[in-house]
Amino acid sequence: LEELMKNSSRSNLALCVRIAAKYSDQLNALKVIGIFEKLKHPDALYHYLQAIVNYSDEPEVHFKYLDASISLQQYHEVERVTRESNYYDPERVKSMLMRAKLRDPRPLINVCDRFGYIDEMVRYMMKRDQLKFIEGFVTKVNPLRASEVIGTLLDLRVDLKVVQKLMMSVKHHLIIADLCDVVEKFGRLRMLQPVLESRVADGSTDADVHTALAKVYVDIGLNAEHFLVSNAFYDSRIVGAFCVKRDPYLAYVAYSRGKCDAEVIDVTNAHSLFKQQAEYVVNRESNELYSRVLNASNPFRKLVVDQIIGVALPSCTRPEQVTVAVRAFLDAELPELLMELLEKLVMGSTKTAFSRNTNLQNLLLLTAIQAEGKARRSGNVSGREGRVMEYLRRMDNYDALDVGKVCVGAGLYEEAYTVYYKAGKRELALDVLLDNLKDYARAEEFAARIDVPEVWSKLGEALLRGGRVGDGVRALLKAKDARPFLLVIESAREHASDDEYAMVAKYLKVVRSGIRHERQTIDTELAYAFCRCGKLHDLQELLSGRNDADLEEIAERCVDEERWEAAKLLLQLTKNHAVLARVLCELGDFVGALDAATKAKRLEVWQIVAMRAVDAGELRIAHKAALHVVIEPDAMRDMVDAYEDRGYFDELLALMDAALLLDGAHAALFTETGVLYTKYRPDSAREFFQMWWRRCNVPQLVRACEVAALWSEMVYLQRQYGELDNALETMMHHASAWDAADFIDIVASVSSLDVLYRSVQFYAAQHTELIVDLLLVVAPKAESSRVVSVLRSAPIARDESLFGPSLGLLPSCVSYLHKVVSILGDDETPPEVAQALIDVYYAEEALPHLSELVKSLHNFDQLSLAARLQTHKYIAFRQLAIELYLRNGQHERALDLAKQDSLWRDAVKVAADSNDTELCEQLAEWFLQRKMREAFTALLYAAYPFMYPDVGVELAWNSGCLDLAMPFLVQTMSEVGQRLTRLRERSQVKAEKKMEMEKEAEQEVNQDESVLLYGLGTQHQQQNRMLALPGPSGFSHRAGNPGMMRIGWNPSAAGNQYQTYANMYQSRAAAMTQQHNMMMSQAAYRTNALQAAYATRAAQEAYASTAAYSTHK
Repeated sequence: LEELMKNSSRSNLALCVRIAAKYSDQLNALKVIGIFEKLKHPDALYHYLQAIVNYSDEPEVHFKYLDASISLQQYHEVERVTRESNYYDPERVKSMLMRAKLRDPRPLINVCDRFGYIDEMVRYMMKRDQLKFIEGFVTKVNPLRASEVIGTLLDLRVDLKVVQKLMMSVKHHLIIADLCDVVEKFGRLRMLQPVLESRVADGSTDADVHTALAKVYVDIGLNAEHFLVSNAFYDSRIVGAFCVKRDPYLAYVAYSRGKCDAEVIDVTNAHSLFKQQAEYVVNRESNELYSRVLNASNPFRKLVVDQIIGVALPSCTRPEQVTVAVRAFLDAELPELLMELLEKLVMGSTKTAFSRNTNLQNLLLLTAIQAEGKARRSGNVSGREGRVMEYLRRMDNYDALDVGKVCVGAGLYEEAYTVYYKAGKRELALDVLLDNLKDYARAEEFAARIDVPEVWSKLGEALLRGGRVGDGVRALLKAKDARPFLLVIESAREHASDDEYAMVAKYLKVVRSGIRHERQTIDTELAYAFCRCGKLHDLQELLSGRNDADLEEIAERCVDEERWEAAKLLLQLTKNHAVLARVLCELGDFVGALDAATKAKRLEVWQIVAMRAVDAGELRIAHKAALHVVIEPDAMRDMVDAYEDRGYFDELLALMDAALLLDGAHAALFTETGVLYTKYRPDSAREFFQMWWRRCNVPQLVRACEVAALWSEMVYLQRQYGELDNALETMMHHASAWDAADFIDIVASVSSLDVLYRSVQFYAAQHTELIVDLLLVVAPKAESSRVVSVLRSAPIARDESLFGPSLGLLPSCVSYLHKVVSILGDDETPPEVAQALIDVYYAEEALPHLSELVKSLHNFDQLSLAARLQTHKYIAFRQLAIELYLRNGQHERALDLAKQDSLWRDAVKVAADSNDTELCEQLAEWFLQRKMREAFTALLYAAYPFMYPDVGVELAWNSGCLDLAMPFLVQTMSEVGQRLTRLRERSQVKAEKKMEMEKEAEQEVNQDESVLLYGLGTQHQQQNRMLALPGPSGFSHRAGNPGMMRIGWNPSAAGNQYQTYANMYQSRAAAMTQQHNMMMSQAAYRTNALQAAYATRAAQEAYASTAAYSTHK
């Protein structure tokens, strides 16, 4: 592109633009822009950017297009791109538009409106005296931005009339909340009054409008309180916050109108408006508000409460307000203040509507009762004692039943007795004596005075409930009342002693003779009473006759209370062998207990018998019972612990061995037996493991062996369980567990490399004589380089002055190293292994082995070895150094060493292999200087391809040995002749091909009809010309579109047209067909599309060049 535009740029301009547009993505748009800018073609840059801007998301492309459009005054494009594009940098474009100072403000308005630069836009336009544009923006473009515009105008101190006029023009589109904030910031709220009043007059109920108007009225002091009270649309919180610093009372009015409880409390507390706060709280009738005001953490509580009690409540007329207030004082636990309030309302005057109010009297009494009861419970009764009695004497319009209940609940039992006695409720008064005062003496006196069965019965029930079982039963016997026998039974179970149960048995005998229902309960309790009294003879007599007693329940109670003899009697009757076994154990009858357990056939019974037998030392009985226990996994542990705690180790092992032969033997049993063997019979543990390890939990046995320090047994278990790594670790850490054969077998199966390395270290330190056996097993798995490091670092005592540096165990492990090489191969052998073998052979001066190793291996530091061999005392080792230098391309060092040792054959070989002419010439001169003519002749023969003929002949002639160089000279002349012959043949072939191509080109010109229409083109003069794309349809040089495609043109159109031409001329036959078609349709070439395609000479040349190139190809 750059070359096309530098040469005939005007004629190539459209072509360059078209190419750049089509291949914009491949060429990189920013680089193309740089080319157009560098060559200063603004038209080309504009049309190129116009073609790609709609498809590009590169910000720089959009910016450059805007810049080019401004330069060419294409303002409609500037306006369109700023309005539609989402990819340009708004800050950069805004700055450019402001610097350009366009007469058309739309581009700048588009950018500032879309990206929020309203303030800068307004300042820029005001600076240029473009107020009309600002008005037009607000009224026609975006009225929602009016608040920002007005804020900037006020900051610029524009005439307020102008601003008000602007607001009035868009009054129905203004965002009042934002506008109010902006104007309030400048202290110009008054200027909003006309707009807001106009909106209100139009019927607006928008909260923001009325809120702003309230702010205006408060700010100018225009009947603000009336507006705040009567208006129903403003936001109370916003207006209240606005009024706080101006007039706290107006803030209170605004907050109270909106029922903003928290704000009302805050503003009245801050400005000591406690009377207004009290009135608001009373009128609000809100429990939550009362709880906040009456909270103990409120520092103004006393001041507000004084106003509530002294002013707000006495002046109210609605009972509901008083009710809510009283409930709030109750919830706040302020009894003193509540009583003060109620006394003032109820007892302060007899002329008020509240003095004879039953609810208020009840509330006063209830509050006083609650306060006095709380004071009595806390022990602080000063100032409160007797107040309830005083209220009871002075008031009579209260609910006696409710008040009495509250007195009982508060612990004021004398007051409760007084209330019931005054109200004539004698039964309730007696209940207070019995249930609350617990004054049984007064109650007995009362009962004796009355002396009726009902009283004795009630007294007896009360005594039973009070836990006085004997006195209660006597009272019931006096009343001859069998009805509460269930209460007698319940009270006796909870409170009766053994002596009192004798009275209970007497009462139950009377009841049993008179009551037929509930016979089972009575018989059961009577039988139990005999057990409690120890009257087993009466019990047997009762049970021998007809009875409905629940013997199982009685037996269970006797067992719980450890009455073993009675329990034994009952359990034998019920045949409950499970519990009977326990009872017999308690009585020491273990034989009978074993028999009962056999009949019960339950695990827990066997456990009890076995445990008790062990405790008692009855080991024979314990053994028989424990056999049934240990075969259960959940119960075995406790049984084993019982034997171990008492030191019966041999008996325990005998038990476990016997249990192993049972059908129900489980893995836990075998495992636990193994653990016991490690503890108490370690010598027999291995034999047990060999027999039973498959049925044991091997990890648990391993831990047991570790605790007992049975290392060989531990290794055996680890091998059997497959923990080979751990088995090796155990052998390495405990000498008593190590065995050479077992160790090698385990190593052969181990997969952990770390364990293998540690085993090698272990053998290197402890068993050096066996390390080769280990290494041969380790070789296929371990990393040989690391093994070599371990072997090299093994401490071996030797005299370094005689034998050189220590090689550790490497000399004794050569067979291992050879096996590594055979396993990995010559190319994969690690350098460490190769170096180890080299060090061993070098130290042993084993030249054949070292030579063979060097020839077969390459993965080692060859130069380092060569340097070591260079100083060896034997010439054969130095020859090996020459070979290593030669292999690594160190020909100079190899040649110097060969010269040093007079190894002429090696010197010639080094020079020939070096492929270095200069080195060969230097060696030839060196040979001739020392009269070594035969060596010189050998060098010419060996290094023939690298010796220049003139140099070789000159050296031979100067040294007088030209006859020795004659074979070299003859061979050289022969090769020169052969080369000349080949060059002559190649030149002849090229000439023939050139003549054939010229002939074909002449035939192609004769067959091309386009030559008749447009003359001879340059494609007929130069075949290998660069292809040029044909221009798209509509290509012209009209003003406003100089040689550029329209926006929206498909970039692939030119490529498709080019592809069509290429396909048409792919072969000579296709070309001939096309020429025939062109002659038959000459009129078609005169259409507008083809005229546009051939409008310029550049397009013609591009077409012809494309056709010629495709035909030739």
